[in-house]
Amino acid sequence: MTAVKDKGMIASFSKKGTPSNNACIEAFWSNFKRETINLIRKKDLSFDKVKEIITSYIHFYNYEREMQVLDGMAPLEYKNYYQKNPDLKPFIIKPQRKKMRRYYQ
Repeated sequence: MTAVKDKGMIASFSKKGTPSNNACIEAFWSNFKRETINLIRKKDLSFDKVKEIITSYIHFYNYEREMQVLDGMAPLEYKNYYQKNPDLKPFIIKPQRKKMRRYYQ
């Protein structure tokens, strides 16, 4: 935790056993593991390899990964689209508890 504070950041944690408190990041890490780490043999994962995978995936996720919830756009494409078209109102993503519950069961 000291390293986090040294960088001027604040650590935030959800209560244990409550993934719905932070569903967006839980979904991100679930997708990340399914699309990267789980496809590689564990013995082939060095610290440097994991660091490289994380860096590449975050770039891919933000710039290339099309998302149905963002109207088929990547996150930065979605953001830029609505910044260039201020007359359009971006839709708000509202959690759907039924679907979320089904996902975590």
